[in-house]
Amino acid sequence: MKISKQTRNKIIVWISAIITAFVIIFITKINFIDTYIIEGHRTFILKNIVPKHNDLVIFYTQNGEQKLSRVIAVPGDSIYIRNSEVFLNSKQVSLEQEKHTYFLKGEYFRDGSVIKEIDVQNSRLKELKSIFKGLIEKKTVPRWYRQAEIFPSNEKLYQNKDNIVTYFLPVQGFEFSKIVKFPSCYTQIIERYETPEFVPENYKFQNNYYYLLNDNRNEIDDSRTFGMIPEKYIIGVVL
Repeated sequence: MKISKQTRNKIIVWISAIITAFVIIFITKINFIDTYIIEGHRTFILKNIVPKHNDLVIFYTQNGEQKLSRVIAVPGDSIYIRNSEVFLNSKQVSLEQEKHTYFLKGEYFRDGSVIKEIDVQNSRLKELKSIFKGLIEKKTVPRWYRQAEIFPSNEKLYQNKDNIVTYFLPVQGFEFSKIVKFPSCYTQIIERYETPEFVPENYKFQNNYYYLLNDNRNEIDDSRTFGMIPEKYIIGVVL
């Protein structure tokens, strides 16, 4: 009996679905995949894999709370933020998922206002710029303004959500003595995640560290406020 092309395609779809289901069941049983409820939504994550740049991860904060953020810098990277722009290993990086606040200027808004604020993802920015033709401006915090909640909070560094000094992300085994800039920041990280009895001489980092940022950069409950995160605190990568 000859099978029609449409029937054959349906059979292929069903077989693919069955194979996929068996694969998910298998890797779930061997602890490679798990589900978490984050912000009211069920999320599938891959466990026991090394996070990469741009991965969305679920992680534990120091107080045991679970959060969702994106990996921006991995062990061995350096990172800083200037006027809300992220620089990774001295090169500017921009992600489509990033969302920033912009001023829209004009005299034609329906409510009669001249300036509006709007949160815009990078993926829509080009479209808006073509509409407002120069009348759009990113809202950023000045570099001279210091936000006390930015990590490390007890350092007199002029940092805020849009301006972060340069940090190196330690690799496991890296010698503390090679840290040149802001060593006291790393002391806080070591005492928090590795050992409370930290002695600088001949000390080597016990963990790999990651720098995480929220896609909505106005929400600063990420590495800007709690610092870099050790790999052991990352639960898994969101599928």
